[in-house]
Amino acid sequence: MTTHVSAAQGSSQAPHFIPSQNERLMAFAELHELLSEYWARVDRLSPLPVANLYTPSGEMQIGALQKSGQAEIASFFSQRNQTELQKQRSTRHVLSNVRIEWVNASRVIVLSLVVAYAAIGEFPHAAATAPATIADFTDICTRDNTGAWKIESKKARILLTGEGAANFVR
Repeated sequence: MTTHVSAAQGSSQAPHFIPSQNERLMAFAELHELLSEYWARVDRLSPLPVANLYTPSGEMQIGALQKSGQAEIASFFSQRNQTELQKQRSTRHVLSNVRIEWVNASRVIVLSLVVAYAAIGEFPHAAATAPATIADFTDICTRDNTGAWKIESKKARILLTGEGAANFVR
């Protein structure tokens, strides 16, 4: 798993690359769109595979869950989707507090907060009394050869788990 301590996590290192204001604005929009699409795919709001948003050797660590490479990540989400459909489990992941730290022009660290809600049964669901999970995420993203951002590494620091949380985050 790729490790990195960002300034937001206590590193005292100054950034090595300072982009122009236009580069920052464009990257923020592109990266926010990437992560919004990621969570839409996780929540099955899009039929497209989650694994395609990772680099070929991408890594994912969420609680006890660790997957490496697009094939492992794709297999995990395929199994997860089948299980959730069988159980009629629905999730919604809410992304907020997105911050970007630049490593260089094609590599960034994206810090965010994700609140996940989960319920079983048909829509509409009764409102949950608490989120299933709250976590700080650190995503290392790189540009591929087309210039599109991809997730190289996704790591969660679980802050809170509630009823409905996935077993791997407890």
